[in-house]
Amino acid sequence: MDLRVRKDPHALAAPVQDGMLISATVRGRNDGVLLFTKDGRLSCLEVYSAEDDPASLPRPEDLFVDRSDPGP
Repeated sequence: MDLRVRKDPHALAAPVQDGMLISATVRGRNDGVLLFTKDGRLSCLEVYSAEDDPASLPRPEDLFVDRSDPGP
Protein backbone atom coordinates (compact mmCIF):
# COMPACT_ATOMS: atom_id res chain seq x y z
CA MET A 1 0.00 0.00 0.00
CA ASP A 2 1.61 3.25 -1.10
CA LEU A 3 1.15 6.04 1.40
CA ARG A 4 0.59 9.66 0.47
CA VAL A 5 1.99 11.98 3.08
CA ARG A 6 1.27 15.65 2.65
CA LYS A 7 4.46 17.64 2.29
CA ASP A 8 3.48 20.25 4.82
CA PRO A 9 6.23 22.88 4.82
CA HIS A 10 5.98 23.05 8.63
CA ALA A 11 6.39 19.29 9.15
CA LEU A 12 9.93 18.04 9.43
CA ALA A 13 11.13 14.98 7.61
CA ALA A 14 12.95 12.34 9.66
CA PRO A 15 16.72 12.06 9.15
CA VAL A 16 16.61 8.55 7.66
CA GLN A 17 17.81 7.11 4.39
CA ASP A 18 15.30 6.16 1.72
CA GLY A 19 14.32 2.51 1.75
CA MET A 20 13.15 -0.06 4.26
CA LEU A 21 12.86 1.40 7.74
CA ILE A 22 11.28 -1.53 9.62
CA SER A 23 10.96 -5.26 9.03
CA ALA A 24 8.71 -7.15 11.42
CA THR A 25 7.21 -10.61 11.67
CA VAL A 26 3.83 -11.45 13.16
CA ARG A 27 3.86 -13.76 16.18
CA GLY A 28 2.06 -17.02 15.51
CA ARG A 29 1.66 -16.40 11.76
CA ASN A 30 3.83 -16.63 8.66
CA ASP A 31 3.15 -12.97 7.93
CA GLY A 32 5.32 -9.90 8.06
CA VAL A 33 5.25 -6.13 7.77
CA LEU A 34 7.67 -3.82 5.97
CA LEU A 35 7.70 -0.04 6.35
CA PHE A 36 9.48 2.14 3.79
CA THR A 37 10.49 5.79 3.68
CA LYS A 38 11.24 8.24 0.88
CA ASP A 39 12.55 11.77 1.34
CA GLY A 40 12.40 11.27 5.12
CA ARG A 41 8.68 10.47 5.15
CA LEU A 42 6.66 7.26 5.25
CA SER A 43 6.05 6.05 1.70
CA CYS A 44 4.86 2.44 1.77
CA LEU A 45 3.42 -0.13 4.17
CA GLU A 46 3.61 -3.73 2.99
CA VAL A 47 1.91 -6.62 4.78
CA TYR A 48 2.85 -9.99 3.34
CA SER A 49 2.36 -13.69 3.96
CA ALA A 50 4.77 -16.56 3.30
CA GLU A 51 1.74 -18.70 2.43
CA ASP A 52 -1.44 -16.99 1.20
CA ASP A 53 -2.66 -13.44 1.42
CA PRO A 54 -2.51 -12.15 5.01
CA ALA A 55 -5.84 -12.63 6.75
CA SER A 56 -5.86 -9.15 8.26
CA LEU A 57 -3.65 -6.34 9.47
CA PRO A 58 -1.75 -7.53 12.52
CA ARG A 59 -2.15 -5.92 15.92
CA PRO A 60 0.91 -3.83 16.87
CA GLU A 61 1.47 -5.94 19.99
CA ASP A 62 1.80 -9.05 17.77
CA LEU A 63 4.71 -7.59 15.77
CA PHE A 64 8.28 -8.67 16.43
CA VAL A 65 10.63 -6.07 14.95
CA ASP A 66 13.94 -7.44 13.64
CA ARG A 67 16.60 -5.35 15.36
CA SER A 68 19.59 -7.39 14.14
CA ASP A 69 20.26 -4.87 11.36
CA PRO A 70 21.13 -1.51 12.94
CA GLY A 71 20.37 0.24 9.65
CA PRO A 72 21.92 3.52 8.53
